[in-house]
Amino acid sequence: MSFDLALFSSKLRRCRKQFEKSTEALANALKSANFISEDVERRVKAVRVPKHLKVDPELPESLSFGSRQRRQELLKRGLSNFYVGLCFDVYEQGFISGGRVAEMLLVSKYELTEIASIYGRTIRYGD
Repeated sequence: MSFDLALFSSKLRRCRKQFEKSTEALANALKSANFISEDVERRVKAVRVPKHLKVDPELPESLSFGSRQRRQELLKRGLSNFYVGLCFDVYEQGFISGGRVAEMLLVSKYELTEIASIYGRTIRYGD
């Protein structure tokens, strides 16, 4: 049985899209789980997913157009979903104020309310 690289590449692209991971991350995960050999791991890593098929997990397709644009702006400022989430988490735990969250996210208090809405969070001033 011969190895059909084109067929394998096609199937791998579909898997990658499903798992929203890079082929390198996917290969590492498969290798660490002992599902593939080192040779297959190298081949998987060599497959490149065309740019038009890549999905940014920071910008899920489920977001509205406006929310996606706003998140994209935040990403350009270096603010990942993880970081923004952490900022809101410490705010919700009462460790910092809403003003401090705005400062940490480099936005105004008005913008913070909008960002909170995008992330399904709430900011209450004057509590």
